[in-house]
Amino acid sequence: MHLFFTSGGGRLANQILNLAHLYAWFLENKSPADRLTVIPFWPFVAHFENLKENKLATFPFPAEASLTVRALYKVNQKMPGTFGRKALKTALLLSKRLPITKIHFESTEVLTLDSPLWNQIASKKRVLLSGWPWRNWELFEKYENQIKQLFEPIDKYKNEAELFLQPLKKAYDVVISVMIRQSDYRTFAGGKYFFESQQYVTWLKQIMLENPTLNIGFVIASEEKQDENLFETIYHNVHFAPATQTYNAKGDAHYMVNQVIHSLCDYIISPPSTFTAWASFIGDVPLLVLKDINQSVSLSDCLKNGLYEGRKHPSFKESVQ
Repeated sequence: MHLFFTSGGGRLANQILNLAHLYAWFLENKSPADRLTVIPFWPFVAHFENLKENKLATFPFPAEASLTVRALYKVNQKMPGTFGRKALKTALLLSKRLPITKIHFESTEVLTLDSPLWNQIASKKRVLLSGWPWRNWELFEKYENQIKQLFEPIDKYKNEAELFLQPLKKAYDVVISVMIRQSDYRTFAGGKYFFESQQYVTWLKQIMLENPTLNIGFVIASEEKQDENLFETIYHNVHFAPATQTYNAKGDAHYMVNQVIHSLCDYIISPPSTFTAWASFIGDVPLLVLKDINQSVSLSDCLKNGLYEGRKHPSFKESVQ
């Protein structure tokens, strides 16, 4: 049986979760003849040490990919548009080329050996699977070590992150990464997790007042350009991550460097986001959830694991499912 996952989910971190759950399911249920291909992850394999050679995101690897998959990959590379539209177009080509079963879902499916959906998949030679979200948390936890190994960032990102953090780790008792997520959060979930930069400054001051004996350094990571002057009241304790643009810095590092930095800090502060939940999971870093403009923040309220606990958190689960 060859299972093709063709579309579903959002950007990088959501695609990581899709592949992680599919990979766990594959490890649990595969037979020697089985194959798994995750088309939406093709644009991202180069970011991970143990995936960068697996350009077709096909498992098991290494294994000889079919002529069909290799041909589709070449066509996909030449297609215009975003990776999501490319994945859909590739799936359309695939369905025209081969006799194939199409399955689409929009729910929190859990596939077990006695699931009707599993039976439908297992009985077919080729299956085109799409939808959101694909999850089996029991298998995810069972294969956690293999998943972490699969998504090890490439050395370039790790080296840049470690080089940035090295002097901060020496200068401060505690280093806290802060994700300011603004761009798409103006509309996500009705905008309730969009906070102005000044609000983040207020929260950082609360953390400092709560811990007067600690010398705390903050690393600001943001998708949106930030004005350093807003942080002037805590200026000496604030540093901007390499992929964060400010009025005085280009922020031209890759966004994966920021994610690695999150995973190497002592704490993460963030609104609900799969991006920081994954960093918390990879680095075993406590995560403090920013959920309401009126909340008072405290490091004592951190989630121990932003992924496992985040998916059950009343606010954070809107991002992590």
